[in-house]
Amino acid sequence: MNDFLVKVETVGCSPMNENAKRKLVEMANAWRYDVVDTGQLSSIVTHHNVVVGIWHEANGDVGHLIVKGKPELQSIADHGGTAALSIAAVPFIDSEEAAAARHVFGDDRRIV
Repeated sequence: MNDFLVKVETVGCSPMNENAKRKLVEMANAWRYDVVDTGQLSSIVTHHNVVVGIWHEANGDVGHLIVKGKPELQSIADHGGTAALSIAAVPFIDSEEAAAARHVFGDDRRIV
C-alpha cells in the first residue's frame, strides 16, 4: 500500500505537476509485467482511498484519470490542507479503458 501526504492540487486538479505525475507513473509501472484483471482492479479500488489510471498518449504524454477518490480530493481541496491517503496508480491502455474502470469500480459506481 502506498501511503503518503498529498497536496490535493497535485493529484486532484489538472494540470498535474511533474513530480506527482512521475510518482504515479512509477506506481503504475510496477504493474507492467502483470495483467491487471477485474478481480485485481476491484481489490485495488476497494483497498485504496484514491486510484489513478495512467496511460501513454500517442503524442508521448502521460494521460491520467481519477478512477476513485475525486469527491474526497475535491473536499480536501475545498477546505485546504493535506491528507494522508492510500493511493494506487494502475496502467490502462487508454482513457476509455480508465473511464470504464471508473464506471464499473470507481467513483461513478457510487452514483448508481
